[in-house]
Amino acid sequence: MSQPPANDTEPPEWEPALAWSVSTPAQLHTAGGVSPGAAGPPDVRDQYIADRFPGLARCGKDLEDVALVIGGARLYFDEGKTDRALELLDLAVQQCPFNEPLRLARLEIAFLLRDGPLYTALATELQRLRGASAAWREVARLGRAVAPSEAIFGAQQGDRAHEHYGPWPDTPNWINASWDLTPEVLAADYHRLMARTAPPASKRRQPLAATKKR
Repeated sequence: MSQPPANDTEPPEWEPALAWSVSTPAQLHTAGGVSPGAAGPPDVRDQYIADRFPGLARCGKDLEDVALVIGGARLYFDEGKTDRALELLDLAVQQCPFNEPLRLARLEIAFLLRDGPLYTALATELQRLRGASAAWREVARLGRAVAPSEAIFGAQQGDRAHEHYGPWPDTPNWINASWDLTPEVLAADYHRLMARTAPPASKRRQPLAATKKR
């Protein structure tokens, strides 16, 4: 597997199967690393994107569909593929550097991972680009929860009960998760699972009253 060159001015060699050259998203950002898809000519980058995100994007131009990218990142996150979710958003941000929803989606995933260094790095980048945008108050609030020692988020203002992932009114939904039908979907999935795993009727235990009748 190729390693990033020692000289930061030289782009890393692109390889289709190459994953991130550092082990975690936080290390990627704090070390100044880049995704392999960020380097190379447009046609090479397009091929990397098509190979890395099959069925979702065929080229860099597809990453300009913000709703598609955020939806894809949410699915990757839900499947536990957090590195791929963040990489998809990173590449989309490179394609659309001034798009705030993409940057907010990255921040929400960093918050859900409770990755303070990554959250701080992304928030600093957002503030440098957008300044005191309308979303900054929420960004700072979550930042105080995940990285309370970072001065960029301001003074601690007391804990709030809903600083976590879920359908709570105090949690932003920058990755567009759908909460309205969550209880119904979970209940339906539970009943389907129970129906599939239930033992055959012949092997089920008889009621206690029936076993006592001889």
